[in-house]
Amino acid sequence: MKLHFIILFFVTLGAFSQNENSEDEVFLLSVVDKKPEYPGGISELFNFISDNINVLTNSKVDGGRIITSFIVNGDGVLSDIKIIKGLGLNIDNEIFRLLNSCNNWIPGEIGNEKVKVKYVLPINIPKINVIPNEEINPQLDTIFTEKEIDVMPIYNGGVNEFYNYVGKNFVVPDIEGLKGKIYASFVIEKDGTMDNFKIIRDEVGSGCSIEFIRVLKTCPKWTPAFKNGKPVRILYYMPISIQAGSDIKSSKDLVYFNISDLDANGIPEYTDGLEAFYSYIFDSLDKNKIKGFKKKLRIYMSILDNGTVYKVYIEDKISKEVSDEITRVLRQSAKWKPGFKYGINVNTIYGFQISIGY
Repeated sequence: MKLHFIILFFVTLGAFSQNENSEDEVFLLSVVDKKPEYPGGISELFNFISDNINVLTNSKVDGGRIITSFIVNGDGVLSDIKIIKGLGLNIDNEIFRLLNSCNNWIPGEIGNEKVKVKYVLPINIPKINVIPNEEINPQLDTIFTEKEIDVMPIYNGGVNEFYNYVGKNFVVPDIEGLKGKIYASFVIEKDGTMDNFKIIRDEVGSGCSIEFIRVLKTCPKWTPAFKNGKPVRILYYMPISIQAGSDIKSSKDLVYFNISDLDANGIPEYTDGLEAFYSYIFDSLDKNKIKGFKKKLRIYMSILDNGTVYKVYIEDKISKEVSDEITRVLRQSAKWKPGFKYGINVNTIYGFQISIGY
């Protein structure tokens, strides 16, 4: 599908370290002597995105502005790519994927030295026509997203067992200092098999993305996704963390995301909102165990990918009895809508403040 983009203005962000022109320093566009450029100019970048974007045929994109940010490094490779404001999982991930493949920029310079420069790049996306899917034709090869189906695909034993399978079969190269994350996507077919494997982002290198795909290709079948009572194809995303000398694990015991790492609309939500969450805490605390206690607390808790509260950490020093009572109440709370990253539910560290006094 050919999309036409409107070129907008550039907004730049940056930070300065105290060491002059250090390797980790990121400069403002306005202070560099030579600005980084995409070969042929920004219009060519938009042409590249337009020519290569792959939007699911049944996806609805009303049109609007996507705000992206990234760093153009001294070697012309983009890093720290982020979707600051998006239009939806499908189109946002496509923009991310395409920017991640643009590694041939002409870097910025100060004097004759190549330096890192950070951009915030707005892109206008036109409205994309939708193919109605009220009646699904089984002969169509439409690939759906999570929001468009009735029943999610199920791996035998659950998603954590899927992560465990990858962890047990992934061979980590014995390279000192090897560490990072790999993000992949694939399609779960109507018969439960997996194909169309793609690496969205590889922060590790050293052949780990190839190993990741190799393992994914050996995975047992899933129970497929369903829409209108019929099995359908679905696009699925999966991140893993890798560190030399360690097994690959994406289980709830090791992999957590901060709020800032999640998708734009991927922050965990309590069933009836935060006000209901606070009311639940006050109503559920045993008044005898916290009698005389009065303090404003900073609390962190891990919300698992199934929406349950797993671990609780209270930053402030309080008595064990009060701490245990607060922990009990939080762990027994109703399930949350979990956080999600690249379209899949993930384990999240969630922090909040609350004043308790009796």
